[in-house]
Amino acid sequence: MSLRSRLRRRLIRWLGGTEGDPVHQQGPDGASPDGATPDSRSSDPATPDATARGGGQIQLRMPVQDVAKQAVLAGTYYAHAEELIRIGAAELAAPFYRQAYVMLNASQAQQAESGRSNPADTEMIMNTVIDLGPPQPEALSLQSQPEPVPVATPAPDVEQIIRTLQSQLSAETADAVGREATRLREQGIRHPELDHLHGLVHVLKGESAAAAENFRMAIAQAPGHYRSLVNLAGLLVGQGRLEEAQALLQKALEQVNPDSDLAVPALTNLSLVHQAAGRSMEEALLVLRIHRLKPGHLRHERLLRAAGVLQEMAEEPGAIELLQWLSAHNGGEQVWRPLAALLERRGDYQAAAQVYRLLLQPQQAAAPQQTP
Repeated sequence: MSLRSRLRRRLIRWLGGTEGDPVHQQGPDGASPDGATPDSRSSDPATPDATARGGGQIQLRMPVQDVAKQAVLAGTYYAHAEELIRIGAAELAAPFYRQAYVMLNASQAQQAESGRSNPADTEMIMNTVIDLGPPQPEALSLQSQPEPVPVATPAPDVEQIIRTLQSQLSAETADAVGREATRLREQGIRHPELDHLHGLVHVLKGESAAAAENFRMAIAQAPGHYRSLVNLAGLLVGQGRLEEAQALLQKALEQVNPDSDLAVPALTNLSLVHQAAGRSMEEALLVLRIHRLKPGHLRHERLLRAAGVLQEMAEEPGAIELLQWLSAHNGGEQVWRPLAALLERRGDYQAAAQVYRLLLQPQQAAAPQQTP
């Protein structure tokens, strides 16, 4: 055997391949002992091969990734990050937390594919508790509480009666309040607050056409009646009449301070107009504005979606603001993953490290605590 052949065999064994000396395995015509030529032999598509001089093929086996080693290495990165936090080098800890998270996810994914997943093997003991607040329901902002608006002033006792009926209005009392409102009408009383009250009664009974008519009656008597403008616009959004709804809401915002929480109902319905029209950028900016005026008013799903749009718009501070609030009130990987990336990108490594720690905690520790 020539020196070249011996060196080639050693190289093949060192690389972990299968020895195949084309001199011994091929006939004079280049065929193998079984009659197959090198070009006709099938090979495993998942296994890379290298062609040696002389036309032979050398199949190299790639090493299988060791799931256990990945998990151990993830733990090593995590421990190193913890030590950096301990000595006050948080700016260096974030990349190690991130790498531990990536490797742990990779090892868990491989275990799941092979059917050998065992959460106890990769559990990391963390003491972080996420306080999950109940989501705040978001509706079309049907205002039932009185707002200060310039309206005609009848006898004080009539206004007091209307306010009392408004305070008593609910789904259970809608019929009774409606009867009282009708009785007041039969007495000849005409007042925008009474029309608005009757509109709310119809809303609670699911009678949107009658509700819209009463809100229009209130606006006819008092064109600046804030709550009727907001509620009528809300009904129009549901009907897809977006331009008319937007015009009413713009007029409603002229009646109150647009930078106060009094404007939140009108801004909320306006954000729904933008959502229905597919104007995601306008909606996201308005969602951020509403959140700053009244945190917790909007559903968490809308805040998360707005944060994603703001990030795409390069409005990263606004996106971080929404994600940090969600992290404190809901959390979860869909919140923490983009938040950690944004914080690290902006150089807030200490905050990013803390978020990566949340991503690395056991799933059961991040789950909401069940209340009795």
